[in-house]
Amino acid sequence: MSVSLRRELVLFKLLLFSRFTKPFLAFYLILVISYYFLIIGASHGAEVPLSSTVGLLTVPVVVSSLLSRVFFTKSDVDFLFPLPLDRKEILVGLYLVSIVANGLFSLYFGAFAVDALGPAGFAVLIALVLLTSSMSIALAAMKLRKRLLIATIIGVWFLSPLFGFPFSPYSMFIGYNFAYALLALLTALFVFLSVKNLNELELLSVQGQTQSSKVKEISFSSGTPFVAVLKRSLSFLELAARVNYMGVSTFKTFRINVKYLLIASTLISVVYYLIVVHLGINGALNDHFFGLTFLLTFLLIYVTLIFAQSSFMFEPLWLSFGILGPLRYARYYMLSRAISLEIALAPFSVVNALLGDYTVAFLVSGMPFIYVYMASVIASLNPIQIKDENAPVVRFSATQFLIPLLLAPPLLLDYFSLFAMLADPSAQLYIGVVSFLIQMGLGLPFLFWKKFWEKAQEKMLSNNFV
Repeated sequence: MSVSLRRELVLFKLLLFSRFTKPFLAFYLILVISYYFLIIGASHGAEVPLSSTVGLLTVPVVVSSLLSRVFFTKSDVDFLFPLPLDRKEILVGLYLVSIVANGLFSLYFGAFAVDALGPAGFAVLIALVLLTSSMSIALAAMKLRKRLLIATIIGVWFLSPLFGFPFSPYSMFIGYNFAYALLALLTALFVFLSVKNLNELELLSVQGQTQSSKVKEISFSSGTPFVAVLKRSLSFLELAARVNYMGVSTFKTFRINVKYLLIASTLISVVYYLIVVHLGINGALNDHFFGLTFLLTFLLIYVTLIFAQSSFMFEPLWLSFGILGPLRYARYYMLSRAISLEIALAPFSVVNALLGDYTVAFLVSGMPFIYVYMASVIASLNPIQIKDENAPVVRFSATQFLIPLLLAPPLLLDYFSLFAMLADPSAQLYIGVVSFLIQMGLGLPFLFWKKFWEKAQEKMLSNNFV
């Protein structure tokens, strides 16, 4: 083994274990293997809808296009870059770690390719991991508008097999085997562009860049404390999403005007309605319609999770909990955000009700209760406060698997409801009402649990909340 190769392997090991702990990687591998057996075993003898397979496999590609950035930690800047190593060796090491990081994300979606294609699905999975990792570097220097355009084009192209288009990287799912070569060529292209881009990327961290912003004043001089908190939540939503690229976990933060969010959700729901009506696939017995509802539910749960994850991140603990007390402020805060979420998701409930999909309509209506449940779990186990523009960098550990396990019940509830709807379409209304009541039962207790929020406050203080 050459000296340069040995040095690169040592560097890769250093970077890998600075991002992930060994117990995390071991437990994750066991979890993924179990997940594959679960997915493949659960669908044995039953065909997974094409729309679900293609739609879920498109998610990591679109996400990589939109969130293309190269992250460096402070320890990288302070300790790694000053080492007597060639710049190219460092960036290649970061690129290899990004393959692992993106692979952890893509492995979940790859299970559907393996289930649909058999052993050939592993080729799709490997290409997906390389493609998403390379896109994160190749598109890193582009502005958001260009990345949004590219993500839209690529997303439509990858979803085009749903409409019978043969020249798509995923057209192997509708019987066109030349799609394997097309996917391989696309992957090779982005690998080439990413390698070419390595020497062109600046070594400065792209985290924590100062941006100018306009401040809109809101008056809280009148009304009760709940009205004041509600007024803020109905004016804008503060969101934060955990992002992991190049092996570094950090947070993207942004504010969204609730008015614009409602407009966007209305437009998307109308487009969804027109597609379903135009294709004539509405009906619970139709696999394509079930696949679309499955994908829609998955995306809305993901949005709810981001909404829950960002709760309390921007709250000054000394002011909020200090004035009203833990339980009272948590109740006001989560109720106000739940109302904002209900308003934003209302168009999807209406559209599914018009399509006769009452189960999904009730599931979407109950998402605010799921938000309360998820936000409470996260606040009690791993609350994070963003104090300034330099968001905290988080190292993954095996103990963090407790949070996904506790967040699993509402996810399983929604999916069991969808499969129950598929098994007995005549019971849609009954299934929807029962699911809504269960969602309510998951969320409501946290709005009255005083000791829980006192413990959550202690956890926040131990996590350096101010």
